[in-house]
Amino acid sequence: MKELQSGILMTIKNEQVWVSAGFGMVTADLPQGNDMAGIKRQNAEYGCRTCKVPQSQLSDVDFDIFQNGRYHHLTDRIFDEIKDARNITTKKRIAQEHGICLIPNILDDLFRDRHLQMPQDPFHCLAGLARRLFDHLFKYELEKSGLDALHNAWKTFEIPKSWKRLQSPITHFESYWMSDSLRLVMIMPFILSRCLIFTHFKRDFAESIKDKCLIVNLRQVKAVIVEAWRLFAKFCAKVFANEFCRSDYQTLDQLLVKLMRTLNKVIYC
Repeated sequence: MKELQSGILMTIKNEQVWVSAGFGMVTADLPQGNDMAGIKRQNAEYGCRTCKVPQSQLSDVDFDIFQNGRYHHLTDRIFDEIKDARNITTKKRIAQEHGICLIPNILDDLFRDRHLQMPQDPFHCLAGLARRLFDHLFKYELEKSGLDALHNAWKTFEIPKSWKRLQSPITHFESYWMSDSLRLVMIMPFILSRCLIFTHFKRDFAESIKDKCLIVNLRQVKAVIVEAWRLFAKFCAKVFANEFCRSDYQTLDQLLVKLMRTLNKVIYC
């Protein structure tokens, strides 16, 4: 790759041709993507390879990702600062302050922008969020009666014919693949609408939703939960649509903000 980006002579159809190539884009799952960008893993205080959002503000809709964004030339300066540091303790301190690795990735030997050419992986992002939301629903939101009602509704729900038949998420969720979790997201608003009543929710969770959403009584909690799952399903469908035009970016951004504001009220633990 280093030779190609500088250009080499190749013989094509008996003619000498000057050929050059460059680094385009790399796709990787979330941890490996950070490694290739020279950024610490996602559990670090600053574990995003796009911006320097701290753990405490990950769900802050108003966080300015442009003002606090990661930019290639600025990250280069930090790596230079680490390289010039006198001892390993100072090197680690600088790396921790900025959420970057001690040593640049080998891909930095090429002409590239480590942040722009290493985009986030939406499949792992959304599948991971889906598993967290299901875990929250099963452990912190529903009583035993609610889990039983969901299980019974699942058994009789009309699964699309093109899908493989999944086992119940109540009893076999740990065996779900990421794609299974995202399929389940698509039908959760319908299942929850059919099976849940307000007594199926844990009392402390329902009271929390009532306070956060400023609703009148506990019977309205179901509508809030169904709406959260509807927004998430709509967002996933938009992200993985077969076609995407310029106006869809604005629609997606608006939908994401609405989803984040809703989830900030629903997530209780």
